[in-house]
Order: sequence, then structure tokens, then C-alpha cells
Amino acid sequence: MFGAETLDHVAFPVRDLLRAEQFYIEAVGLTFLTQRTNADGSPRHTYVKAGENIIGLNLPGIQTEPSPSGAPRYAVALNSRDHFAATVERIKESGVACTQVREHGERAPIVCSFRFIDFDNNHFEICMPGASLGEIALSHVVFETRDLEKAKTFYDQALGLKSVGEIDDEHYFEFPNHQLLAIKQVDALSDRTKRHGRAVHVAFNVRQEDFDRMLELI
Repeated sequence: MFGAETLDHVAFPVRDLLRAEQFYIEAVGLTFLTQRTNADGSPRHTYVKAGENIIGLNLPGIQTEPSPSGAPRYAVALNSRDHFAATVERIKESGVACTQVREHGERAPIVCSFRFIDFDNNHFEICMPGASLGEIALSHVVFETRDLEKAKTFYDQALGLKSVGEIDDEHYFEFPNHQLLAIKQVDALSDRTKRHGRAVHVAFNVRQEDFDRMLELI
């Protein structure tokens, strides 16, 4: 089957690397992988893991407010109600700005979710997915778009993802392993989308035989 197979890793900007490390390890429950440094020995990036997926915390951060749309947003999936509830409580106790736990309908690609804004104004989310991704893993990413129909065509035809429904005007596409990507229509891209910072990106896994064809379609 043609198309991107999984979400592999994501990276987003932080202004205080130690604070971000502690929050994502101690509150969210990710595990430390490694840290990269600049030539002078000062820290540059820290990499943490959600199961087999890597999340990069990158200096320098950007001075912008959280985006009004709630995107870009990164999400981690947890495998049980108990695990989810315990993580929600740790995040609430950390002092970040957060919303209430939300239950979604049976037809939604996500069973329940909990969104928050971290200390560096990044939108993040933990959830329980409709299909198991293991004990903990990247669940989904959400992007802004100014042209919803063009974006739908791109993720369908160039990346080969399958449309699986909507939540709050966010249009979700599914990878073969049940990870998700969503897009949300906005009138204007937020500063957090436009001023994304150094090394900020989202990466997908594709098969070697699909790679050249996907480059042409992109």
C-alpha cells in the first residue's frame, strides 16, 4: 500500500531546556534518551522517548503566545485509563495551563483527551486512542492550514493517508499503524506555525520503494 507508514519523531522549541526535560519526563512520563551540545559544550537539544518514538526539545525557543487555534499540537497516547488518569493528575499538579479531560464519541479516532499548554507555550495533549499503539507512543500531530481542501488533497494523495473523521473542526488522517495527523482551517497562520524555531519538524516513516514517488507528488 502506497503512503507514509508511521509517525517517526517530532521536535518543537523550548526556552528553558532543563525545565522542559523535567516536565516531560516527570509529569508526562516520557523517558530521557540523550542530549546534544553546541561546540562550546552548552546544551542544544534534549531527546526524550514516548515508547519507540523520539521527541526533540530544541533550543532556542521562540517568544510567541500560544496559538488561538490550538495548533501546532503534539500528542502522546497512553494505553490504559489508570495510566491516563495518573498522568493527568501529574500534569495538573505541575502548574501548566490545562483544560478538562474530554470524552469523544464512539466514532471519533480518539477515545478521550487532555490538552495543555507547556511552560514554553507549546500545545500538547495526552490521549487514549481508538486503537492501541502500545504502552506509550506518539499519537498524533495537528497542523494549521489556510486551505483545507488543498491540505486534504495533499495528505491524501502525496502522503497516502486515510481520512477518518473530525473532532472540533480538526480533520484527522490515519497512518496504517493507527497513528494520526490532523489539519485545522485558520484564516491566518499563527506565529507558532510561522516562527517555528530551529530544528522544529515532524518526520514520517516511508518505504524505500515509495520514497522517490512521494518526492515527485510532494
